[in-house]
Amino acid sequence: MTEKADASPLLANVCRTMPYTAYVGVSSYAIVFRSLDAASFFVGLLVNEAVNHLAKAILKKAGPSSSLLKRPEGAADTGIYPQHHPTKSTTSGMPSGHAQTSAFCAVVLTHAVWDSGAAFPLCYIWSVALLVMVSRTRFGGILAVSVGGKRVAQHTVLQVLVGAILGCVLGHGGVLWWKGGAGYLVCFAVALQALFITIVAALLEEMCAKREGPYEGLTELEFQDKRGPGQKEAQRRSPRKRSTKN
Repeated sequence: MTEKADASPLLANVCRTMPYTAYVGVSSYAIVFRSLDAASFFVGLLVNEAVNHLAKAILKKAGPSSSLLKRPEGAADTGIYPQHHPTKSTTSGMPSGHAQTSAFCAVVLTHAVWDSGAAFPLCYIWSVALLVMVSRTRFGGILAVSVGGKRVAQHTVLQVLVGAILGCVLGHGGVLWWKGGAGYLVCFAVALQALFITIVAALLEEMCAKREGPYEGLTELEFQDKRGPGQKEAQRRSPRKRSTKN
């Protein structure tokens, strides 16, 4: 039986480790049952993971300081496995890898069970995928990662949506390609288009932020830190204007 101290983060840990759970489960099925379909599914998962890392690298190169790429304030311990000493995340959150992998798996498994006409498997597949996606946002609740006893969001909703879109179109395109059907190139083109739109949005957002000035949107504490000690000292020594009121 699970101890009380370990019960609270159980659901959160299940959601955060879902990508590796998928890798291990699919690869084990492929090996044990010598399934070529499962082996292809596993290769597709690896390709999907590579696309996610490539997309993050391209976006970070295109708009390194864009707020669209930054994780939510306070995001920490963002990896698949919990850290013993969580630190604030400095990595790009666009697109969400958890959302992309969950959507990819959901679409591939939907193709696998679609012909059976059974509703329950479809509900189960997409329920798990959606719960994993939601767990990465500020709406995660008990599914969200807890750092120092406080639940924190690991991605913005937009980052999760973009990841889900990429995962869906890549999963659908991969299945069409594996079955030899037409239309897989369209799916891959849609994925590239989604990535291109995200890059343009990040560039435009960064350009607008630079025009607004370096101190735009900062808190008072961040504003003081940005100004540096020289400007702080100058402000302290400058005489204040006396009030003209009697």
